[in-house]
Amino acid sequence: MDCRLNDPNVSVELFSKSGSMQEFQRVDLRTDSSVKQNGQNFTITGLYSKGREFSFRCKTDRQAGTPPLMKEVKAYRAPGLK
Repeated sequence: MDCRLNDPNVSVELFSKSGSMQEFQRVDLRTDSSVKQNGQNFTITGLYSKGREFSFRCKTDRQAGTPPLMKEVKAYRAPGLK
C-alpha cells in the first residue's frame, strides 16, 4: 500500500479492520508478520487466513506543517478461494 508523502521523513502508520470489526486498529509491526513497512510503503500478505473482507488506512498526524493523510483501501477474498 503506497502511503508516500512529499516529505519522506513524516511517520506513517497503518490501521486495519476486517469483517464485522467496527473500529480500525493500529497494525503493530512488531507482532503482525503479515505486514512489512519500507519507509512510507506497506506490503500486506497472508490475508487469506484472516477473513473475507479487509480495510486498511494510512494515517499520519500533522507533523512539520504536513496535512494529515487519510488513505483507505479495501480488499476482498474471492469467493471459493481457500
